[in-house]
Amino acid sequence: AASSGEEAIRIASQRSCEIAFIDVKMPRMNGLETFLRLKEVNSGMVTVMMTGYGDEVRETVDKALAASATACLHKPFDLASAVDIVSRIKTR
Repeated sequence: AASSGEEAIRIASQRSCEIAFIDVKMPRMNGLETFLRLKEVNSGMVTVMMTGYGDEVRETVDKALAASATACLHKPFDLASAVDIVSRIKTR
């Protein structure tokens, strides 16, 4: 778990991470910036975006999905949806 985009990048730089769940709207570094930087650190990492802001961040979500984010979960999301995404990723 990381409390910021910067911390997520630092963690991913120091250890192997397979999946990242990234909040789209964060202070200092937004989710898209975090996602793009994580791809530089680990191009094979699977990324799932998350947001509770809907249309307000639609363009940012679309850019992340176009750049290979796996999915976007909209808050509040059902935990089963997250488990389903992880299960599909693991069976690839």
